[in-house]
Amino acid sequence: MHKRFFVGFTIVELLIVIVVIGILAGITTVSYAGVQSRAHDTRVQSNISGLADSLNAYYVANSYKYPVDQTSFMTITNARVNTDSYVTTNNAMLYCVQDSTGQTMAIVGQSKTGNTYYIKDDGKLQTAPTNLSSNNPTSICASLGLGSSSLYVWVNTAASGWLSNVK
Repeated sequence: MHKRFFVGFTIVELLIVIVVIGILAGITTVSYAGVQSRAHDTRVQSNISGLADSLNAYYVANSYKYPVDQTSFMTITNARVNTDSYVTTNNAMLYCVQDSTGQTMAIVGQSKTGNTYYIKDDGKLQTAPTNLSSNNPTSICASLGLGSSSLYVWVNTAASGWLSNVK
C-alpha cells in the first residue's frame, strides 16, 4: 500500500509569510509618508520661486519697483499657487515689500508639513526664521529683514480668492 503525503504549507510557514508581508507593508507606508512630505515642501518652494520670478519681471517692467499694493500685485501673470501643499489656514503665503518705494521684497510660504520657506529679491530660497501661524505679518516681514514699516499682501491659498488683507 502506498502512503499518502499531503503537500502544502504548515501553519507556522503561513504565519511567517503573513508577518513578513505585514512588515513590508509597514515599511512601505512609512516611506510613502516621507515622500509625500518632501513633495509638499518641494511644491511650496517651487511656487515661491515661480512667484519670485514673476515679481522680478514686474520689477524690471515697472521702473525697478515691486508691487506695493494689492491692485498692482494682482497684475502679476504666470504665477499660480497649487493649494494642495499648503497649511489649511487662510494665511499660508505672504508677500512683503519693504515700503512704498518697492525696492525690496520677500515671499513666504508654509507647507502642510509645517516647514516655512522664503525667497527675497536676491533669489535665494531659504528656510524662514518664523512660520505664518502667528498671523502677525508686520513681525514676519520684519524677521526677514524688511523692517517694521513693510507693506504686505496675504496670498490666500485656502479660499477661491487669490489675495486678501492688504496693509
